[in-house]
Amino acid sequence: MRLYLTVLPALCYHYVRAQRECNLLDYQTGLKYAKEIVEILRSYTSRIEIAGGIRRQKAEPHDIEIVCIPDFKNTEIGRDVFGEPIFKQENLLRPFIKKCLQDGTFTEGEADKLGRKASVGWRYYRLKYKREKLDIFVVLPPAQWGVIYMFRTGDADFSHWLMSCGWNKGIRFIEAGVVQNGTRIETPEEEDVFRVLKLPWIEPTERNKRKTEELDKNIL
Repeated sequence: MRLYLTVLPALCYHYVRAQRECNLLDYQTGLKYAKEIVEILRSYTSRIEIAGGIRRQKAEPHDIEIVCIPDFKNTEIGRDVFGEPIFKQENLLRPFIKKCLQDGTFTEGEADKLGRKASVGWRYYRLKYKREKLDIFVVLPPAQWGVIYMFRTGDADFSHWLMSCGWNKGIRFIEAGVVQNGTRIETPEEEDVFRVLKLPWIEPTERNKRKTEELDKNIL
């Protein structure tokens, strides 16, 4: 008994320390941070939403995932031979994220398993916000919002199942869009993806392996 009482505090200490080292993110904190990030980026996007485990209301989301469409402005860069203005479309989101990295609002994400530096590309940013992992997915043509938002909501089992459930109908997901029998189909919303796949709307909180098994039995 004495040994148990002596060892228990040490076990509790190491358990709490391990949790901190694993950087477990609880849902309420994740939701709070995600909302803060949305407000930080909102003025530089035409559309922005919270995705991933936080949208699914997972108790311990792995990270914070944001899906957005950047805002653009046309900048005059010269005149053509007829004297008409030539405009260049400028992505407002990218320089702002770089500014946020410089001023410490965001910090660089971790290197991947191969040691490659965290991505800060045009379509994907792997960052950190208040020490939590932050993934920002940017929807740019030819990618479709409906496809990106659906797959970035997850979960992984549900997304993998969706990728293959339309094969017998000639449906493929190519360049973050839906192609059926060689024809690209517009999917500006998640509902459009479900419609093409002939599936009912499924709430984000229900998108999991158990739901895919249910759909396999009752629909497909």
